[in-house]
Amino acid sequence: MHPTEQYQKIIDYLENNKPAEGIEALQSFAAQYHSEVANALRMRKAEYKELEQESLLLGYTSSIRERKSALKLQLFKLADLILAQASEKKTTSSSAPEASTNPESQKPIYDTPKGEGPVKVFLAYAKGDENAAEALRKSFSLLQHTRKISLFDGHQHIIGDRWQAINRALAESEIVLLVLSNNFIADAECLNLQETAFQWHQQKRLVLIPVQYSPCEWKELDIGRLQALPRNDRFISTWPNRDEAHTLVSRELGQLIKTVRTQLEYTPFAQEPAMAMQPNVDIEALLSLFRQGKTPELVSGLVEQTGHNTELQDRALLLEQQWTAWNFDSKQNLDTPGNLYIRKNQLENGLLKLIRDLSA
Repeated sequence: MHPTEQYQKIIDYLENNKPAEGIEALQSFAAQYHSEVANALRMRKAEYKELEQESLLLGYTSSIRERKSALKLQLFKLADLILAQASEKKTTSSSAPEASTNPESQKPIYDTPKGEGPVKVFLAYAKGDENAAEALRKSFSLLQHTRKISLFDGHQHIIGDRWQAINRALAESEIVLLVLSNNFIADAECLNLQETAFQWHQQKRLVLIPVQYSPCEWKELDIGRLQALPRNDRFISTWPNRDEAHTLVSRELGQLIKTVRTQLEYTPFAQEPAMAMQPNVDIEALLSLFRQGKTPELVSGLVEQTGHNTELQDRALLLEQQWTAWNFDSKQNLDTPGNLYIRKNQLENGLLKLIRDLSA
C-alpha cells in the first residue's frame, strides 16, 4: 500500500473514534518508514489501554475525555511525522542505487580500519545547512590533503540504504562534528543521531564535538554539556569574518586528532569478556546522577549495573524505553506539558525505586 494510502487509513480510524485500530496501523506504518518512533507508539498504546480501563471503572469523566483528546492529537502528529519520513525515503530511494544489488553499499565507510590511518571524522548537519558544511569542509582541506583525517559527509557520501550507511559511519568514526543550527534542532534524524553519538561518546567509542554555526537553543539537548567550537561560545554565522571562525575550528580539530586515539576504547563491545561474578554496584554514583538530573547517564548506568539480575535489568530496560519515549515526545511536542510533567515524575520515581532495590 502506498504511504499516503496508509496515512489516510490511519486518519480515518482516528477521526472515526477508532484509536485502537489507528494505533495498530500506526505501528505497522512506523515499522516500514520510521522505526525510531516505535517506543513512542508503545507508550501511546499503553496509555490508551489505561484510559480504557479507567473509563470502565470511573465512567467517561471530563478528565478522561481531555486525556483521550490529547492522546488523539499526539497520534495525528505521529502520523504526520511518519508520512514525512516515508516521503523522504521514497524520494531518496528513487534517485539512489539499489542497496541490495550494489556491492558498494557493503564496503567499509573509510579506507582504513578504525584506529589506523587518518583519523575518521563524521560531519553531520541538517538539510538547509549545505553551505555551512561546505565552508567547514574547505577549512579541513589541508588536514585531508596531508592524510591526517578522512572525512565522511552525512549527505554526500551515502551509498545504498541511508540509515545503514549512517549507522556504519558512526560505528567506524572516531570524531563526530555536529553542525548546530535551527535546521539541526528541527530535524528528527539529526536529533536521533546526536542522541546515539552522545551515548557512544560516553562509552569512549568516539569523541563528539558540537560546532555552533547559527544561533539556536541547543543546551537542553543531551550534548548541551559538551565543549563546543568555536570555544568563545559565539556562533560562526555571527562573526564579521567567517573564514576566521572556520580556521579556528580547523585548528582545534588539528590539535584533537593528535591525541584522540589515546582517549578512545577500540575493543569491540561484542568481544568484551563477560563478568564472572556479581559486579560491585556503585550506588553513590547512581544517586549522584539522580540528584544532578542526568537521566541519560543514570539510565545507562542502571542497565549496565543490573546485568547480574534478570528481574532488575528488565525493570531498567523498561525505564530506558520510558525515558526514550518521553525524550522523543518532549522534543517533538507530541504530548502536553502537563502529561510530560506527570510522566517525568513517574519515571524519576521508578528510577529511584530501582536504585534502592539495587542497593538492597
